[in-house]
Amino acid sequence: MNLISVLKLSIEALLGKKTRTILTVLMVVIGSSLIVGLNGLGAGFEVFIEDQFSTLSPNTLIITPASSFQRGDDDLSSRVVRLDSQVLKNLENIDGIKEIFPIIYGSAKVTSNGLSKNIAVIGIDQTKLTSALPSFTLESGRLVYPNDSIGVLVGQNVKNPVGSTAYFVDVDERVVLEYNSYASGKSDVKKRSFLVRGVANELGTSSYLNIDDGITISLSSANSLFDKKGKYDMIYIVTEDIDLNSAIEEDIREIYGKDIGISSPQVIVETVKGFISGFTSFILAIGAISLIVAGVGIVTTLITAVLERTKEIGLLKAIGFKSRNILLMFLCEAILIGVIGGFIGILGGIGLGMILPTLLAASFGGGEGGFVLSAVFNISSILNVWILVILLSAFAGLYPAWRASKLDPVVALRKE
Repeated sequence: MNLISVLKLSIEALLGKKTRTILTVLMVVIGSSLIVGLNGLGAGFEVFIEDQFSTLSPNTLIITPASSFQRGDDDLSSRVVRLDSQVLKNLENIDGIKEIFPIIYGSAKVTSNGLSKNIAVIGIDQTKLTSALPSFTLESGRLVYPNDSIGVLVGQNVKNPVGSTAYFVDVDERVVLEYNSYASGKSDVKKRSFLVRGVANELGTSSYLNIDDGITISLSSANSLFDKKGKYDMIYIVTEDIDLNSAIEEDIREIYGKDIGISSPQVIVETVKGFISGFTSFILAIGAISLIVAGVGIVTTLITAVLERTKEIGLLKAIGFKSRNILLMFLCEAILIGVIGGFIGILGGIGLGMILPTLLAASFGGGEGGFVLSAVFNISSILNVWILVILLSAFAGLYPAWRASKLDPVVALRKE
């Protein structure tokens, strides 16, 4: 008996019990859909994280005041290092540093063209921006020089607010920054007028220098506006090579121990990717359990088929079917369930990977300028899932097929 005849008999047997076959295939579809869809989302999330940090130079260290968590205690005493010119000078003496510059962060009410909104304000030496952000470019205008006390550089989302058809501010227009200080124990409102010198092209969100959504001014202007008294919120270090990051971090730790915070985009990316990988593995394990349940369903379906078709098996053996033909017929049914269920599951998983990012975008304020995530599907991974599903189905069908092949034709024909 040839393989085509066996295949025809297997298809007829499956079609003879449509409801049972559909339910069994559905179990396979659910498991394979989960694995394909969630695997695609995990890969897409990794690409998303890499894209978000790609604007930052990888050979970067970010120095911040240490938190109690970083120090491993709850003591917020004077041992916490305050970032100032002396710290900056000490760090400059460490070998392997290419660029070093401080940053001041704040938030102010910004008024322009009769409109007002709260916007992040960044104080930085803008001549160093390309060191920290290699892909930084200007759309129009120029940078704000260190001695410029009235110039500002605006981000793309400040000039063209998300969801608005009208621009907020442009080059050569004036803006008023209003900052409410409580440093002296009472409210002290500072208002200063600035002139827009330039507009930056869109970079994409980063955890440290969100140029797109902020206004950037000179370091001296930020120090005065936010009354920092020479204190910095962050110090950026660009090393000569990414391989020197660890050695430079050790040198800084020798000076300040845990009383200073040190981080880098590369470490954060690896940490986040590790978390994503672990979470994806957990979710995929759930998908694998679904496939195992599907395998149990295949075993149940085929064993039931063997019991229902005992006389048929006896008749087939009586007319010359060999045990291996019977085994192959039932095994073929199991494989067909895997092939069909796996194929539909892959299509369902790809659909799931396309729909979920849209739902996530709606939940997290996505869309233009917001949270944007796309599933990434690898052909080899998809084929591996399909092969896995087929092999699992074949394995699940082994015992029922073996049991069917071992039936005694005489006993089978006597079965009522």
